[in-house]
Amino acid sequence: MTRARGILFWKEHADDSIFLYMKSEFRTAIIQCVAGVALLAVAGYGICYGIQASIAQALYHEAKYGGVKDDAGLVLNRCEEAYRLYPCNYYFCIWTAEKAYYRSFGVEKNEARKLLAAAERWCDAGLELNFCNSQLRLLKTRLIERKSVPDAINYWQAYVEWQFWEPYNHAVLADLYVKSGQFEKASDSLQWVKGSKYYPETAKKLKDAWYKDMKPVPKRTSRRGRSQQE
Repeated sequence: MTRARGILFWKEHADDSIFLYMKSEFRTAIIQCVAGVALLAVAGYGICYGIQASIAQALYHEAKYGGVKDDAGLVLNRCEEAYRLYPCNYYFCIWTAEKAYYRSFGVEKNEARKLLAAAERWCDAGLELNFCNSQLRLLKTRLIERKSVPDAINYWQAYVEWQFWEPYNHAVLADLYVKSGQFEKASDSLQWVKGSKYYPETAKKLKDAWYKDMKPVPKRTSRRGRSQQE
């Protein structure tokens, strides 16, 4: 009797068990399919990203070493193309910004203006990727200096406070103070340059500017025709 009841119970619940089993297997298959698609998508993105980075590097290499390296316009065009493909290499931004900045010297005014604008744009792009890079911060200071020496001092001073123990940073700050006529502050900054290879040149700049700024003693001619100091 008990065996008969067991058989009857199994028959009544067999269909439900099979359904639950199939439902579980179907759910597992769906999860596996989704995971497979996601994996393929990630792999595909990685491959595309790698191809873009490789093309960008080739364009960068052509701009830096290829046949276009002496043409500022073509260099900047190659750089723009490379940056659109791979905007993650701040070293690329450093090179392009410095290239545009130094090319701006010795060209006619309108061309220099374009190159300086390009230098500032590339410098800002690099700072967005690495705001503490010393080359980019220095170039940004030089670009600001062309418009306002006091603003350049404020910008570079903030960097010096962060990287205080580098003598070169104080040498740059002293030079900026000299250009603004703040010789006392320049002298204070110069103290942090002592003992480094930057000290002789920086000290000479301060000394030359200080002597140049000194006003000559006015003279007058006496009745006897001789020049006398007042």
